[in-house]
Amino acid sequence: METTEQMSAEPARSLSVLLVNDYSDVAGGAEEQLHREAALLESAGHDVASVGFARPSENRPAETDYVLFESDHRPTRILQKVAVKPGIYRGLRSVLERVDPDVVHIHKNINYPVTVLTACREYPIVKTHHDYTNVCPSGWAAYADTYQVCPGGPGAKCVRHGCTSAAELAGFHLPRHQVKRRLQARYVDQHLAPSRRLSEYLERFGYAVETVPYPLFSPEVEPNVGPGEGRFTFAGRLTEEKGVHVLLHAVAHASEDLGVDVPVGIAGDGPEREELERLAAHLGVDHLVEFYGHLDHADLVDVYRRSRAVVVPSLWMENFPNVVIESLSLARPVIGSDRGGIPELLADGDHGAVYPALEHEALADRLVAFLENPDLATERGACGREYVLEHLAEARVREQLETVLYAAVSG
Repeated sequence: METTEQMSAEPARSLSVLLVNDYSDVAGGAEEQLHREAALLESAGHDVASVGFARPSENRPAETDYVLFESDHRPTRILQKVAVKPGIYRGLRSVLERVDPDVVHIHKNINYPVTVLTACREYPIVKTHHDYTNVCPSGWAAYADTYQVCPGGPGAKCVRHGCTSAAELAGFHLPRHQVKRRLQARYVDQHLAPSRRLSEYLERFGYAVETVPYPLFSPEVEPNVGPGEGRFTFAGRLTEEKGVHVLLHAVAHASEDLGVDVPVGIAGDGPEREELERLAAHLGVDHLVEFYGHLDHADLVDVYRRSRAVVVPSLWMENFPNVVIESLSLARPVIGSDRGGIPELLADGDHGAVYPALEHEALADRLVAFLENPDLATERGACGREYVLEHLAEARVREQLETVLYAAVSG
């Protein structure tokens, strides 16, 4: 077996890489990173193909090279998470025969873990973890009732804290966890995670993980090296775990108790939007909070650039949020909760500010500090941009990824 040092000393041959993901469209950050990886590897001369899954009834845009259609029948889809789905298996085997990859890189694999791992078992496999679902039934790694951080692993605490029912735990989550662990131990050659926090979390459960961060893909616009306008921005899906209600309470606390009006723009949509709008009105801050709805990427980048800071008030354990990376690339500081990989990206506050996730008063203090001290935003935004340009540079991340892929092929 060649060592990594020997391979790096020889001319690197191009690889054929198949990327596998749960979704064929760009459903979230994991899919964005899959396409960024494809672009990175192709820029270095590698052959890359991608395959994802979709339901015919959803009519969502296909952005992978191959699309395998899954059942619209919910009980069937649930069963497929713990058993082999013959149609998907045959379809994936057909793709593998056509592409004949040197290595398979699996990204999100929640929907078909047994089918995907079994179909790809004859090839070297690298697996990137984009969240905590491998060791947490809900994927939050935080309790549903208290939002406190959970140590992970399916068990009685999942029922006790309202994350799942006893029947779902016994009949679904535990079997899925056990089957997936066995298959990954048998077939996956290397596990990757973008953040050190997620790597450490997985390692506690026996996974050998290498940390390879997401690369920086800078928008083709000039960064804002100044303080920005006196408005803060949240961008993301409006769901409970994203913590927007904590942000609204912070705005109310700043106004009522600190005597400072903090304007906030909320970009994004989701099931919690109406409830959040009602909460803003109930707290008396609806005149300070503007709900933009969904914005296309160009408009979102412009909102980032004009912001005093971007706020990431997540309650769940974030992995390596794209919104933080992109904001810092634009020299916009980020005020983020202490969950998951957020403090890592913010260097514990050097690139913005970090606060305890459940303490809206602490978040209010950070908002007011940046609002009243424009130089603070300028300084920390510049530090954040310098960090991502160096540590998340495309060439640097590509080299790390190539080293892992070559090692998997040679192993």
